[in-house]
Amino acid sequence: MITVESAFTTEIVENGDLLVGPWRSPKQMLQAQTYDSHASIHDDATAQKLGFRGGTIEGPTHFSQFAPLCERIWGRAWFMTGCLSAHYRNPVFEGEEVQAQIEKPKPGQTVCTIGMIKRDGTEILRGTASIDGDGTETALSRRLGELKPLTDPVILADIKLGMKTPRQAIKMDFDQNMGDLYPFSLADKLKVITEPSDYYSLEHNPWGRAIIPMEMLSVLFQYRAREDRLP
Repeated sequence: MITVESAFTTEIVENGDLLVGPWRSPKQMLQAQTYDSHASIHDDATAQKLGFRGGTIEGPTHFSQFAPLCERIWGRAWFMTGCLSAHYRNPVFEGEEVQAQIEKPKPGQTVCTIGMIKRDGTEILRGTASIDGDGTETALSRRLGELKPLTDPVILADIKLGMKTPRQAIKMDFDQNMGDLYPFSLADKLKVITEPSDYYSLEHNPWGRAIIPMEMLSVLFQYRAREDRLP
């Protein structure tokens, strides 16, 4: 039985300066994804036309494997202020096994380096996990600081610094299909999530109601993104 003290039963081992999770085979759930009325890179045929072996697994799917590692380090604070910042290096295809790693922190450390590899050592991602920060110490912030100022933008041509869109009310029920970009439900995801937890489906946690896995936050945020009216 999972207790309030621990959200996961995931086996975690120490390997030198790292905490390492188990090998997992994440599921590809975006085969039916459509984007602007066409199939996406997560569709096998579309991906193969672009030179990939098949439909790639969506990046945030891998976030779940880091959750038990981060909870081991920061406890409840991870669920309240946790942040993952990842630079993806290679794609993962269904059937492949991957392993999440995080550096063992010093006392009081709130930012730790993370990484993920395949069985053959291929690097999937590198980045940071953190709590309580303002984003300035994340892998993304560091990477942005290394870039030259953007000139002649294309995708962002009509976006100006400081632009805002109105707030939107949003919800995600367990059996709610989340639209063309994410054609599945939270319940569908919880059946195959790499790191299951009662926290995600029951009220058996410190907050008294089910919480959303980090890999499903992008699903929630994108559900009504088309209504934002960003140029």
